Amino acid sequence: MDVTINGGLVELVDQVKYLGRVLSSDTKLDAEVAAYRGLGLRAFTQFEHVWGNKHLKLNIKNASV
Repeated sequence: MDVTINGGLVELVDQVKYLGRVLSSDTKLDAEVAAYRGLGLRAFTQFEHVWGNKHLKLNIKNASV
């Protein structure tokens, strides 16, 4: 079934990113979990120079932000 708004055809997609969330037509969270996992991994690797620095004391590495 085609959907039109103001005479324009609306494209049907399997998933869309909206307000930072990944919404899927099958209502599964796999794509969103993968997206958050990637964001977490990127954030962690930004601090790789801290985790691997042998000159910083452990209490500095464990300090909360």
